[in-house]
Amino acid sequence: MTLSITVADPVCPEVGALIAAHLERSRALYPTTSEHSYDVATLKANQVTLYVGRLKDIAVTIGGLRALSPRECEIKSMYTAPFARGKGYGRAMVAHLMAEARAGGHCRILLETGSDPGSAAARRLYQAAGFAFCPRFGDYPDDALSVFMAAEL
Repeated sequence: MTLSITVADPVCPEVGALIAAHLERSRALYPTTSEHSYDVATLKANQVTLYVGRLKDIAVTIGGLRALSPRECEIKSMYTAPFARGKGYGRAMVAHLMAEARAGGHCRILLETGSDPGSAAARRLYQAAGFAFCPRFGDYPDDALSVFMAAEL
């Protein structure tokens, strides 16, 4: 089945449900000081362009881009519904985000993710897409539960 990726409205119920699931998972894994996921209001306040991947009319994955500078941007709110994992939809979303970043004139794309075993699959996904570990960036605190990755575009 083909995944269709479009710009998403974070207040759309289906998209909001994926954002809520992402927040719930993140908050279950990390203490408040180490949890950096965005809710709907924070996505809007930080001017994150959110994308949704749908199979027919079912939202299965989300991912966002936030400009850090004219040359760099960050992936935010990357999440795939549990029933859709392992089928390449997350990989398709990462490829889409990288293409959008490139089309927007960015030369580098960064992200923060967890260092815990529960985030190992995400780290493998990003590494397979060409991301490498990098130093902390932006206003993220120095935190052993976070890892930072970057890819040149």
